[in-house]
Amino acid sequence: MSLKIFLTDSAYTLSRQIIGAALSLLTSIFLARLLGAEGIGIYNLVTLLPVMAYSFLNLGAADGIVYAVGKNRNTQKDQASSITWLALVLGVIGFLVSALVVATTSNRLFPGIPQQLLYLITFIIPIYFLVFFYKSFFQGLQDFIAFNLIPIIIASSNLILLVALVFPIERKAFFAIIAWMMSYTIILFIIPYFSTSVRWSDYFKPRQDKAFIRRIFGFGIRAHPGNLATFLSDRMDRYLLNFFLSPSEVGIYIIAVGLAEKLWMLSTAVGVVLFPRIAESGEHESIRRKLTVTVARTVLWATMLMGILLALFSRPIIRVLYGESFMRAAGAILVLLPGVVLFSVSRTISSDISGRGRPEINSILAIVMVVFNLTLNMIFIPRQGMLGAALAATLTYSVSAIVKLIIITKMARISILEIIMLKRSDISRIVTLVKDLLRARSRS
Repeated sequence: MSLKIFLTDSAYTLSRQIIGAALSLLTSIFLARLLGAEGIGIYNLVTLLPVMAYSFLNLGAADGIVYAVGKNRNTQKDQASSITWLALVLGVIGFLVSALVVATTSNRLFPGIPQQLLYLITFIIPIYFLVFFYKSFFQGLQDFIAFNLIPIIIASSNLILLVALVFPIERKAFFAIIAWMMSYTIILFIIPYFSTSVRWSDYFKPRQDKAFIRRIFGFGIRAHPGNLATFLSDRMDRYLLNFFLSPSEVGIYIIAVGLAEKLWMLSTAVGVVLFPRIAESGEHESIRRKLTVTVARTVLWATMLMGILLALFSRPIIRVLYGESFMRAAGAILVLLPGVVLFSVSRTISSDISGRGRPEINSILAIVMVVFNLTLNMIFIPRQGMLGAALAATLTYSVSAIVKLIIITKMARISILEIIMLKRSDISRIVTLVKDLLRARSRS
């Protein structure tokens, strides 16, 4: 695979992510204006419950599906049915466990959050598993059109339903959560039409590909501890802010995190393309090295440029889009930005490491980082509140990036300078990426 094809696929994925990010931004603005800081904090904590159930109980199957499908794309029908039944089994377990947690510990784990909202959101968990396992299936097939359409349809249907259901009525937080659940239900019925080689009935055949499932978990179990630790590291600050302070503090912090993490669109786009391509490249180390070094360097400098722009304009952006009541988010953004920029290169390196079939390296580092992050949050949040959570996050992101840079230099036998020092040829690649992005958007 040529670098040009890689850049084109990345640009195509990035174009879809920009559309998704725009829809996500519109949704957050609508919710912030409608629900206020406390309401949007409650909404985010409630909708985080199915994400938490998925992160704990998918057992690394999502990454395993990408890897297993990438290794063998000749039995798609059997793979599709295996993925369906695997998702249903794990999803039902997730529903039962989550309902039990809500019944027994919701007052302690979710102070200030209405219990009926937590019960309500548990019903979407099996559907959530199905949607994200199918999304991994398309990523493994390198069908990036289907892969990228899924979040766009979810985001657009959620926004439309929010306007239709929430705006004219009372109990706005309740119906906002209903809209979120309906958006995942809608996409589930659309997904089977994305593939011409796999029909509706193929997804529900009773026959299972046992070798395929073994390969999923053979890879996934090694990736799962790292994925879970990464989830906890990224999300525990919201729970701790709510535990020590209030849902309104979470609501303001969510706005800061949402804007700062938009800078990861580029690293996410190239990571989506890089992971299956590295897995597919087999023993061709020169291909792996060239891809990873070039992509990581380009991502780092492009993200840094976007970070500088966000730092300069964060205050007017928040004032215009969200209002004065959310202005404290600007300070958190400035604290988050150094770590977010550095972590963009870490995400690219993680895709390379996983594509080499060594996800346990990411897992071990992620577990260490979650302990580090938890310690920092426990120290900083009670003293500095939202800014303390942002400081803990940026320090964790930065340390993780530095460690992964050291790891990849050993694995790929390259120097750190090759990854971080911008070259003249990178400028032309960024220009090519932008041109491909514009062409991809015009085609869409």
